[in-house]
Amino acid sequence: MKGEKKFCFCIVLFTGILISVMASMMRLGGRINFKEFMSAGKVYDFSSAVLKKSSAGWLYQPEEREYLLMANKATKRYKLNGKEQAWEFLYLTVDKMSAPSMEGVIRYYGKNKEKRFEHPVQISEGENLILLNPEIPMTHMAVQILNAKGESLSISSMQIRTTPSWYTREHFIKLFVAGFCAVSMLFFLFSMLKRKFFRKAKKCWDWYCLVDILQYGFQLFGDYFGSWIGGKLSNVQKRYARKFLYSLLFAWMVIGNVLNWTGQAESFRYYLAVCAILFLLAAFVSWEKELDKVCWKNPLAQSWLLLWLGTMVSDFFVPKEMGLAGSMLFFIGTFFMFSWQNMEYPYRMFRDIIDSLEIIFFAGIIYCMLFRTKMPAIDYNGLFRNPEDFSMYAVLMLCMFLDEMDNLLKRDLPEKGELYYYIKYITGGAAAFYFVLRCGHLPGLAASVTACAFFFVKQFKNGMLFDRKILKIFGHIGMGISAAALSVSIIHISTKTLPIVLDLEVTYKGEQLLTGVSDEVWEGLLELEPEGLQGVIRKSDMEQFTVWRNYIRRWNLFGHSDGMVRVFRNKVQPYSGYLSISHRYGMFILVPYATCQLFLIFFSGKMAYGDKTRAKDKTYESLTGRGVFLVFLLGISYVIFCVSGNVDMPWGHPFCFCFYAAVGYMGGIIGTEKGQA
Repeated sequence: MKGEKKFCFCIVLFTGILISVMASMMRLGGRINFKEFMSAGKVYDFSSAVLKKSSAGWLYQPEEREYLLMANKATKRYKLNGKEQAWEFLYLTVDKMSAPSMEGVIRYYGKNKEKRFEHPVQISEGENLILLNPEIPMTHMAVQILNAKGESLSISSMQIRTTPSWYTREHFIKLFVAGFCAVSMLFFLFSMLKRKFFRKAKKCWDWYCLVDILQYGFQLFGDYFGSWIGGKLSNVQKRYARKFLYSLLFAWMVIGNVLNWTGQAESFRYYLAVCAILFLLAAFVSWEKELDKVCWKNPLAQSWLLLWLGTMVSDFFVPKEMGLAGSMLFFIGTFFMFSWQNMEYPYRMFRDIIDSLEIIFFAGIIYCMLFRTKMPAIDYNGLFRNPEDFSMYAVLMLCMFLDEMDNLLKRDLPEKGELYYYIKYITGGAAAFYFVLRCGHLPGLAASVTACAFFFVKQFKNGMLFDRKILKIFGHIGMGISAAALSVSIIHISTKTLPIVLDLEVTYKGEQLLTGVSDEVWEGLLELEPEGLQGVIRKSDMEQFTVWRNYIRRWNLFGHSDGMVRVFRNKVQPYSGYLSISHRYGMFILVPYATCQLFLIFFSGKMAYGDKTRAKDKTYESLTGRGVFLVFLLGISYVIFCVSGNVDMPWGHPFCFCFYAAVGYMGGIIGTEKGQA
């Protein structure tokens, strides 16, 4: 009952917040519009790179961060969104200028670069709203400053749009606070009326009957195929079969990412079909007896069901270019969790996933050493097409090795053969952390440091840092650290030299090359090796906050058919898991998405740090909490990537798969304890 109250409270709280945001956006947009809350119309933001680019009459000075006007008719031309279109408003923000104001001209150009229209403007310091002619379409626009040779000005932002912008931070906060108070009052009144008039009323039906129907279908389906496949295998054969299937699945995910099957609608269907088959086979192989119904009356399971049911509703109203991902997770993913939770020892499945990850990871290290070069000043892509995806993968492996070390340190005395595991886990963790550093991805680094911090906090809480046992295993730890230092040194040298020396270097089509070097270093590299830096993107030019604003501006009720928004004339990923899923499936999908993450972290953290007797229980394969520390680390890391990373790939990346697998594993533990209670 307490869990249901917590779940209902979180649902109501998040829903109230999002309703207030929706109402505020509609008020700013001037009308009720569920297809686009803000009703922003067409908007094009000029990138900072464009605003810093010099022209014949405008000389940009990086030190002063301003333009020096070189002529009395200084002209700078801008390309718009690539389409011939009429615009109505130009917002130009000037941070500073050497004159009180400047006279100028706005010129309109067509697709053949012919001048179509011009009108005078006056520019002053601060935000300038310039009214454009809505009757004349254009593809290019020019700003000409008159009679200001030798003067200077600094432009911080420029935006052209078809509707006016009424947004200011202060205005939005006032609207949101007023809206949230109103929504809270309505929820409070509804709760009071319900208690007064409907407290003793009998329920017409229980929503859980729908879950019973779903589980009954899973029972029929799972028993038929499971008895035919898993019923004929021994426990040892099942474990080998699962490891083989998971190794195939993770290798398939890496290959799909490299070949961009997850980013193309046509290939995504076939890619998804293979993932679904592997999921089903893993579930059938794990069949032990006739499937029983499991208790899903817990916040984690309810969040899971609401999340993927919400994606199905969104797909029904707004067909997607790459649809079926949510439907497949609702049916196949939920069936997989159902079968998993029916196992006598669910940790065995979790153990097989971990073992498969280790196999792919160590094989991937050898692949990177032989075929994937670390280029100077360029973030390392490793197995993947961009450093962000490789960083997520490395963080996943770091969390896994930290959990393995935690399990080793729980044992009372070092056992025979444990030295191998100390070397393996410390070396694996060091290699994973090394790859995180080489990726240069800030969320990955933040997630890694956070995971390590929680690991040491856990050892401190369990008394391991001051236990005499630490002296008995000091030699094992020292050998592990020595092996890790040697291994990381070999990896470092190999990734810089071996692929080139052996002429085995492999590059991927559409690979994203990123660098985070300073302006001075960048200019020096351009002088030394201009051809080698072609196609390299500077992180400072990605303008994450501008991308976020463009995605938030397009929030609506049921999502969009296209998974990405055009920013600076190109389709750009949102660099936020929350914005990605809300753009695809609608803003209110954030309610179950956030509650799923919240309760996963809450329950796993409570079990990982709360009960020492549970943590030291030797019957670890039963539902005693073995593996919950890994679940906790995955939950924390996933949230960090969700804030500032493209993490919304449930079928397309091992990290995302393991996060959702952790939800199923943790939901089974909670459900079993609730059922036993």
